[in-house]
Amino acid sequence: MPTITQLLVVEHAVFLALFDQIDAALDGAETAGEANRLARIVEGVLRRHGESEAELAYAALDQMLAERGELQELHQDHREIDANLSRATTSHDLADARHLLRRALRMARVHLRREERSVFPLFERVFSRQSLEALGGAHLRGHAGAARDAAAAAEARLEPVEFCPAPSPEISR
Repeated sequence: MPTITQLLVVEHAVFLALFDQIDAALDGAETAGEANRLARIVEGVLRRHGESEAELAYAALDQMLAERGELQELHQDHREIDANLSRATTSHDLADARHLLRRALRMARVHLRREERSVFPLFERVFSRQSLEALGGAHLRGHAGAARDAAAAAEARLEPVEFCPAPSPEISR
């Protein structure tokens, strides 16, 4: 079973690749609405990731991180990234939306690297391998549950489609 830190490192790699793609797509955005949609994508994936980290990992280390002065810094990063993304999703000015989204992406990249450099090694020192694997399993189950919920929500919104309509009277003659 993979550990929580292994899974989060993989997620971070995926996010960094996504950020590169969003950055490239942002160059081609012609309207503020296009930039707003790109910001909503980033906002959505980071929100789920942040909730998962907070529920599974940070809660267990809050006291230790607070003593090291890192907890406040990590939470401040989240607030600043969220604020920039929120403003980027609603800006009516293309240049402003681009600037805000790029700023949020830069901050998120730095934040992810900071977690990997300082927080994840702390996880590895404090928790047993068994605990790290249990947290990893909970993380995977959370993603599976979120995927099931999203699929069910999407299915509920689908309109019934008739794939094999009855032949019209004109064709059957």
